[in-house]
Amino acid sequence: MTKVRKAFSFGQGPRMKYCVWSKILKDYSVSDAAKMIKEAGYDGVEWRVHSEAHVSLDEVEDKAEYLREVTSSHGLEIVNLGSYIQAAEVKTVGKLCRAAEKAGAQHVRVWAPFYDGQTSYTKCLQDSRSVIKEVEQLAKQYSRKVVFEIHHGTIMCSASLARNLVDGFDPESVGIIYDPGNMINEGMENWKMGIEVLGEYLAYVHFKNAGWTRKDGRWQCEWLPMREGMVDWCQVMRVLAEVGFDGYLSNEDFSPVPIDVKLKDDLAYLKEIERSVTVRSLWDAMAW
Repeated sequence: MTKVRKAFSFGQGPRMKYCVWSKILKDYSVSDAAKMIKEAGYDGVEWRVHSEAHVSLDEVEDKAEYLREVTSSHGLEIVNLGSYIQAAEVKTVGKLCRAAEKAGAQHVRVWAPFYDGQTSYTKCLQDSRSVIKEVEQLAKQYSRKVVFEIHHGTIMCSASLARNLVDGFDPESVGIIYDPGNMINEGMENWKMGIEVLGEYLAYVHFKNAGWTRKDGRWQCEWLPMREGMVDWCQVMRVLAEVGFDGYLSNEDFSPVPIDVKLKDDLAYLKEIERSVTVRSLWDAMAW
């Protein structure tokens, strides 16, 4: 029997979508950032909720309609309102969900606790999961998805630990941002296994790259250009295609490459990989 992967069909173009995390454009206004993102060929934007850029936490509800109008006027979609608050700040999570509803943002990012060794992992996990029950209800109330980003220094620095945090909650309301670049710093696992572990909790993906270098006798992780770091993006993209992922990949490239260059080159790089894995999957699907 011929096995045809559900993710592909003849005549079908690339299914993945691409956006930009606006922190890498923090020196630009909302309008200018949206213009640059659109001109570089992206489909959407994650707006940073921070006093530095692009909308402060205090003003996010009042400026939600403005974000919607500006983003829409440039033909973009708001993928996420990315905050820096802990999930335990339940009232503020509600505020973000209301703002996301007004802005038309699909997701709201909140943080899992940082792990400092003072409180055991088990205690942090139990406390966090009790809070997520409340957060899940807020997400349902406003028809949004609250997402946690895999991040070094937190209790979810790997895909496996991220799944521990959200397992059992409704994946329509609670999800994970998969971030291979952050996992180079801490929490690296086999890319395919990690994506399999996340399963239906995979909301979308951050893309950047990183590597370890030895300076002054010490090893340290630093951000590198997409084509030069330790993340094997060919493998990551191939696995995403294999599981039928059709969501967003968001540019979070913190490398010192000029912003106008990396916006375009990073997108071209991933689309080139996507085309190659799509063609390969079509040929595999034709195998008898």
